[in-house]
Amino acid sequence: MWIAKGAAAGEVPRRALVVFGLQMVVYCAVFFGFHLDLQTFILIHTSSMVAVYAVGMVAAVRLLTRWSVGWWMAVISVVLAAGLLVLAGVHLVVPAILAVVAVAVTLIRKVRARGKSS
Repeated sequence: MWIAKGAAAGEVPRRALVVFGLQMVVYCAVFFGFHLDLQTFILIHTSSMVAVYAVGMVAAVRLLTRWSVGWWMAVISVVLAAGLLVLAGVHLVVPAILAVVAVAVTLIRKVRARGKSS
């Protein structure tokens, strides 16, 4: 992928940094252009991070040795993260849309890869 160049150890991911920089410029332009509320942006970002953390903790519960100390800590983390997700409420719509788009892109790539190999 074009953006992935520079991702190896010791390299600088210049393309990814440029894309990220452009994304932030667009983000700021939308924010200031439409006079949006900063609190909404912060809550959406925080909700996204909590969602990622919750998925990681669910994976930890599934991967760690059952009944071990680490497993119990992961279980507690899942419960606490679930509480945060409930509090996030409507701000989880944006992360949910992003997740659906990511799954759709993955499925489309798999279908295209099968079509090329046939």
